[in-house]
Amino acid sequence: MTVDDPGRPADERRYALPEAHAIALLDEAHPAYVGALADIPPIIARTLDQVTAAFHTGAGVPFAAYALHDMQAGFTRPMFANSLTTEWLPAWPTCTPASKPASRCGSPTSGAAKAEPRSTLPKRTPR
Repeated sequence: MTVDDPGRPADERRYALPEAHAIALLDEAHPAYVGALADIPPIIARTLDQVTAAFHTGAGVPFAAYALHDMQAGFTRPMFANSLTTEWLPAWPTCTPASKPASRCGSPTSGAAKAEPRSTLPKRTPR
């Protein structure tokens, strides 16, 4: 971060970040975007009393109280916008976006996992 004139009063100074930081802070479609982090302080402020009470009572705080939807969307939007059709769907053995509509792509719940050995889930050993 740079400041135009450190000798000026604090409320009159102008600050700047290197241009390379713009991707992470301004480009909501870029995989490096972290602007959604700005939603964290209001979430903490909104739920602090509930978390404090839950700590004392053991009652817990409902997940919905955090209202994380928009922040989560801010983090996952770039992944879906950049990777869904170019990386994720092509990697799925029974789905080729160029040749099949999304509704015809196999999923573990549609029975494709049984038909396509590469899409089976590994067996878990109970502890």
